[in-house]
Amino acid sequence: MFLGLKTKFNDPQGLAAVRLQTWDDPASQHDDDELTVYGVNSGEHNIIYNTSMYSLGVYGQEGNGSGRFQNPLGIAADEQGNVYVADTGNHRVVHLYNSGKELNWAGIVGSQGDGPGHFLSPCDVALDSQGHLYVTDTGNGRIQVFDAYGHFLQEIKADLVSPRSIAVIDSQERWSYYGEPYICVVDSGGYRLNKLAPQGRLLKRVKSQETGLSKARFGYVAIDYYGNAWVTDPENHCVHKFDRHLNYIVSFGKKGKGDREFFSPRGLAIWRRFGQVFVAEKEGAQYYWVGVDVLRVEVGQNSGEGKVKIRFFLTERAYLTIDIWDDRGEKIKTLVTAKEEPLGDRKYLWDRRDAAGNLAAPGEYRVKITAEPTYSSYHYFQKVVEKRVKL
Repeated sequence: MFLGLKTKFNDPQGLAAVRLQTWDDPASQHDDDELTVYGVNSGEHNIIYNTSMYSLGVYGQEGNGSGRFQNPLGIAADEQGNVYVADTGNHRVVHLYNSGKELNWAGIVGSQGDGPGHFLSPCDVALDSQGHLYVTDTGNGRIQVFDAYGHFLQEIKADLVSPRSIAVIDSQERWSYYGEPYICVVDSGGYRLNKLAPQGRLLKRVKSQETGLSKARFGYVAIDYYGNAWVTDPENHCVHKFDRHLNYIVSFGKKGKGDREFFSPRGLAIWRRFGQVFVAEKEGAQYYWVGVDVLRVEVGQNSGEGKVKIRFFLTERAYLTIDIWDDRGEKIKTLVTAKEEPLGDRKYLWDRRDAAGNLAAPGEYRVKITAEPTYSSYHYFQKVVEKRVKL
């Protein structure tokens, strides 16, 4: 898809991805992964989005009236066609509506100020499943929450310092495995990631250095189906992943323009149902599916029990298969087949017996670990790791 002469990518920022109800064919599931993706093109003061699976549209221009923005940053959208944009330079949130064919102006929420329903340089927005709108009121050091009609509901401070990006998941969210509601916020210049309860109580706070990178800086944040928090890092050209308790899991990507490489990633959106991931970069965007990796694999004999100990770390919930192969290339035993396991450290023991119950002869064996993601990507993606052990 090309934008032609209409516009150009200039400082891309927030992303939102949604399956519009007006696009849905209830009689078929084959089109359920066809999404509408909205991207904030901040330097051009407009929104870029796909009007179909084959064409793009552009909405907005520079200014402060209807249909105009001033360096917008964050964006959020729902299945009903509502789209909200943090119109940062105009100190307001813009409400748009997508009928399924094009974006149209629907109104504004808030204006410049420091009282309830007023903003100072709002940077990001998020929607929960009930239509509640969450706004990082960056200049006023708080989050403001509004109902689906734009009425002010509450203010959240939680000792936040210039909160910037935000993601929300609530207990009524259809695509939520655990059903745990929480708010995830990046603040303090991108050096802190916060987990808040729905009413604003601080549950956990981590610093960017906990990724193991001394100069890490968090950008935009998104929450997946399992409640994991993903956050871009424009300084290190990668995406960091934390579990739902904000324990650091893994980082993905490096600087470059090749496969699995980024150049100053910023906006981030995840379609929770199927695990589709969209990442905005300095000069465009990339599209991924949630995958899984198998790290820190250790295989060795347990001298005390005479068994083979198998340890590893899963970066994502996965369907797990573990096979044992002998040095002739024959599979002698399967420990588990497509067993669903959560992310984190996993441990298995092989009793050194084959499928018939016979003790394996001395020699070299291969332990083959196959992990497949539980999202739709399991149809065509798997991670295979092999380790050898001598009996």
